[in-house]
Amino acid sequence: MAVAKDFFLGVSRCDVLKELAVAPNVSVWRLVPAKGVFLCGVILGALICLNGCKTTDTQCQRISRQQALTIEGLNSEILRLNQEIDTMVGARLLLAKVQASLASELSKGIGAGVLTVSLENKGLVIRILESALFKLDQIEISDSAVLFLNPIASYLSGPLRENQVVIEGHLDGPLPKESGWRSGWEYTQAMAVEVLHYFVDVAGLSSKRFTVTAFDDHCRLDPLDTAESRERNRRVEIVIVPKGANGCVIA
Repeated sequence: MAVAKDFFLGVSRCDVLKELAVAPNVSVWRLVPAKGVFLCGVILGALICLNGCKTTDTQCQRISRQQALTIEGLNSEILRLNQEIDTMVGARLLLAKVQASLASELSKGIGAGVLTVSLENKGLVIRILESALFKLDQIEISDSAVLFLNPIASYLSGPLRENQVVIEGHLDGPLPKESGWRSGWEYTQAMAVEVLHYFVDVAGLSSKRFTVTAFDDHCRLDPLDTAESRERNRRVEIVIVPKGANGCVIA
């Protein structure tokens, strides 16, 4: 009669019973051949591996989704920045075109050395000397200054009608004690405000477009201590900010 054997382990049940009869305290596991133990290990390892692969796949899918969202966000930000750059480039091109024609309108003042028109980082800058803007010893627009301010106002209501404007007041140094002003801050603010009132009250421009800034003597163009240098530093700057930029940012 054939002896029944375990399918996986290949050991006869009769052999097991005989061994147990001789040594009843012996462990059944000792009777299992090495190839059976190896096969069990392979099966257990395969189950663990399959479970690990499922976990890894889930983690990979989660990481992939996170990466996709990050890439999508970066692409959106790049698109926004490119659009912003295109807008700023177009705005500066407009100022560059206006610069030439405005300088032509103000050629008499430029030729006399009392004003300049230049395109700078902060915008289109029109610098006018204090002596060319105000009456002697007064902060009041002079009749001759109207020849400069009217063309500027025309551009601000025409091709530059959508641009913000910053008006800056500047000094050459500390005011003398007998000036009657508390400090250069109040003085340079009054200079800028007087020009603002001309644009708003006389030329009819909207006050919402303007920002007034007082610099005292903290932004000198010429560091030399000569009469010419001091006159050059006492000035009002009309800064036409590129369209789309914040008018409160002046540098």
